[in-house]
Amino acid sequence: MKKAFHYLILIISASLLIGCKQSIKISNTKANKIKLLDSVKNKEPDTAEYIDWWNSTINGIAHPISLTKNLYRALGNPESISHLITNIAGYYPNRTFKYTSIKDCKFELYGDTAVLKSLDFTKSNLKFITQNTTLDGNSTLTSLVKIYPDAVKHQSKLYDKDEEFDAIDLPVTKPIMAPLDDRRHWVLLFKKDKLVELDYYGN
Repeated sequence: MKKAFHYLILIISASLLIGCKQSIKISNTKANKIKLLDSVKNKEPDTAEYIDWWNSTINGIAHPISLTKNLYRALGNPESISHLITNIAGYYPNRTFKYTSIKDCKFELYGDTAVLKSLDFTKSNLKFITQNTTLDGNSTLTSLVKIYPDAVKHQSKLYDKDEEFDAIDLPVTKPIMAPLDDRRHWVLLFKKDKLVELDYYGN
């Protein structure tokens, strides 16, 4: 009889303990949900500065990685195509490619796929449409202060032969949790405040 009573006490105690743990778990879950909702509600506006590689187009048609037929629709037929490049790592490091030039814009060709290397805004009505602005020959460093204030603040000087350019650097994707891989970025070149070139660096 005493043993049975002892076992009954143990069962009741265990039930109470499990109930308490479940109550605490539910309470913590509710608290976490409330905390998450508050964080979403009070979230600050997105101020990240970048040009989205996957959400940009050349003249609204060709993406930075595009089928050649779409690239030719966007810019016209190639003016030159190089021999096969075998000793330089391109966008796809284990594949050979060719360079092509269209209106002084440069691309890597992998069969029927083209990858952007640089855009020249000085000799055509080229437009590079990004997720938050359109870059063209009328874009100025001054006007981009509103969109990329930090990048403009940290602008640098670049020299090519006898020419001097103001340059700003922007990542190709939005920073999330980890530091960006600085091997993949855009460089925008300006001369006398006007945008003249956009270069992609990925290696």
